[in-house]
Amino acid sequence: MIYVGTVKQIADGKVKVEVPDIGVGYYCLVQVNPKYQVAVGDKVALSKVNGAKEELYIVGHIDSTLPTFKQAVLNVMDFGAKGDGVTNDQAAFQAATNFIRDIGGGTLQVPNNTYIINGVVQVYSNTSIVGQGATITKTVWSPYSVFVVLSAGQTGYGSGAKNLHFEGFTFKGDFATAKMLCPFAFHHAQNVTVERCVFDQVQGTGHTFDLCGCDNITVRDCVWYGFYNNLTGGYRRSEAIELDISESTALSYPDSPGSFDGLFTKNVLVDNCQFLPVTVSAVDYPCPNPLGAHAPREGKYFENITFTNNVVLDPIYDDSGVTTDNGWLTGVLHFHTIKNLLISGNRFTQTKANRAVPAITVTSNSSNGSPAALWAAGVSSENIKIVNNVFQGFKPGVNSGTPDTNQVGQHTVSVRGVTIAAVNNVIVSGNTFSDGYNTTLSTGVGPFTLRTLLKSL
Repeated sequence: MIYVGTVKQIADGKVKVEVPDIGVGYYCLVQVNPKYQVAVGDKVALSKVNGAKEELYIVGHIDSTLPTFKQAVLNVMDFGAKGDGVTNDQAAFQAATNFIRDIGGGTLQVPNNTYIINGVVQVYSNTSIVGQGATITKTVWSPYSVFVVLSAGQTGYGSGAKNLHFEGFTFKGDFATAKMLCPFAFHHAQNVTVERCVFDQVQGTGHTFDLCGCDNITVRDCVWYGFYNNLTGGYRRSEAIELDISESTALSYPDSPGSFDGLFTKNVLVDNCQFLPVTVSAVDYPCPNPLGAHAPREGKYFENITFTNNVVLDPIYDDSGVTTDNGWLTGVLHFHTIKNLLISGNRFTQTKANRAVPAITVTSNSSNGSPAALWAAGVSSENIKIVNNVFQGFKPGVNSGTPDTNQVGQHTVSVRGVTIAAVNNVIVSGNTFSDGYNTTLSTGVGPFTLRTLLKSL
């Protein structure tokens, strides 16, 4: 149990703290961190340490003068987590994030153990969760989400939570038994950073990040291993980081009625990450599709999306071909109805000789779903920069009759408008294509194609 108290007196190495829940008493001060030096009038967080007698120990210093992140630094073990890889620690994590919510913010430290989280953990504004090499997995896989942000009837960017930080975790699924995770299911989250995390066998039909109506999201210095691809059709195009809208059918974990306002996710940076294949029980799995969007709406856009300095190795094959105008999900990275897209400094490598796959597809759109009537006006993607990337080994494929080799032709980079919606203001420059196509531009199958009312190239 964690309590919040106010320091009333300091004398002889003892701190007298008034705790409304349990009255006034003398409690030992433990110098876990130098910043826990306290003065009369300070608010502190206290917990009974395992094995202690009746004393409460100061585990956090709450600085009420700070507007956002407080100085409370807490440990999930103090909330009852076991970290033994057997016990369900969901309640302990939820108690910790609830406590941080109640005191206005703080940092939760998660020591280097394996934690089972069956169920979800809702996180709130001004929360940092730091895994000190910790691993998170499940033994009950429904719901498959782990950390969630919910609006609970509110609308607008940031109405779910603001100012979140996660780092230092390994999220672990199990392809051998077809068990995957969605580590982050966010609705109306704003100002979020996720860094130095490993996503091992988590990616399948769903997403690693489900970003619905979110703003200002940074993912950096992370590594993905594998994409569970024993699936058909559109599931092969699921994105590790999904750009989506605030809509009830889009969320990986449900939110309350009245929470949905149709906002598109915007201002997303993915930097210095690796998307890698993996072999599990002698089965080879491709790398996940890093980033994409698949929710067109008339008159709306995903905006300010940046993908820089990443490594993409051996992505999944795609059999949709280059002649299907509604194939906007095609591509390792796929975007449509997008403004201000930068793809720069990345390395895309394909070592599977017969696996054809487009690396990047950018499209405009003119309908919502199929079949569907055309919108009155199409939605034009614009301000597209694909610069200084390396594409190695992307080839058109062959028709051999088996799923991983029966490939129709594919462009490596495809920028396509539709008849009522051009793609405007496109720069493709400084890219290197090797071990693939021999031509630099093709009207058929080639490394790069432009189609239908492309403007301002």
